[in-house]
Parts: sequence; structure tokens; C-alpha cells
Amino acid sequence: MDHEAIKYSSWSHAYRFTTKKDSEAHTVVWAEMLVSVFDLIAQLSDLDLRILLPVIFNGVRHLTAYATHPPLKHAIAEFFHRVALLYGFSP
Repeated sequence: MDHEAIKYSSWSHAYRFTTKKDSEAHTVVWAEMLVSVFDLIAQLSDLDLRILLPVIFNGVRHLTAYATHPPLKHAIAEFFHRVALLYGFSP
């Protein structure tokens, strides 16, 4: 392998590595932002949550299928638990 090929291979590997790291960091930032949104939702009164529920429920349902960040998964579980309590589905 000549010097240029080695340099390109090294650059290509570094680019893929940093791109992957950037993507992972981006995902973590989005997940943390969503956790913050769930924290705000948790502060709503029961009446306000009932009013907003038709707007946010479908998005939360879709998010459930794709969440991989543990704190986000926990926030989603807490959200559904609160909804269950709100409608008498949970003791």
C-alpha cells in the first residue's frame, strides 16, 4: 500500500469514527431534551394533562417503539403510569 492510500485509509477511518460519535452525541442530546419535556409534562396538573393528552399521546406511543436511552425509557414509563392512574387503570 502506498503512502497516499495509507493516508486516505486513515482519514476515511477517522471520518467514519467521528461521524459515528457525532451521531451518538446527537441522539443523546435529543433523548435528554425529551426527558426534559417529560419532566415538564409531569409538572402539569391532572386537568391540564387531560387537556393535552389527545395532542401528545400518539407521539409518545410512537416514541415508545424507538426509545433506547434508559432515562428516556424511564420517563416514558412514568408518563404511561400517570395516565393509567389518571384514568383509574392502576391501583
